[in-house]
Amino acid sequence: MKALAAYIVSGRWQAILFTTTCGVMSFLLPWLGGMLNYLAAAVVALVTLHVGMMPGLQVLFVATTVTVLFYQLAGVHALIGLVMAGGAFWPEISERYKRQLTGVIVGVVLVTLASTIVGAFGG
Repeated sequence: MKALAAYIVSGRWQAILFTTTCGVMSFLLPWLGGMLNYLAAAVVALVTLHVGMMPGLQVLFVATTVTVLFYQLAGVHALIGLVMAGGAFWPEISERYKRQLTGVIVGVVLVTLASTIVGAFGG
């Protein structure tokens, strides 16, 4: 564990690589998503506490951006990808609102479908 922590704090790009890998792997291996989400959040916390606030925010921003881009390439809508990537970096919030998020996504899809149908009939 010390070797992993030393690798993470050895440079900003190592932390970004590790955090992005956790975000992508939680998409590819959903059964490991909970553990990987906590691990990604721990990496951001480690960088923030050990190096400083700005490098921690930079790791969070770049890793989230790269993860959302991966979700976009995989065919996931950007907003949904952002929510999924946000779950990797704020696991407590995502666990708390997981059921509500599903309802919101279904609601957005139904509203979009209804507006498309109404628009098709000239309304």
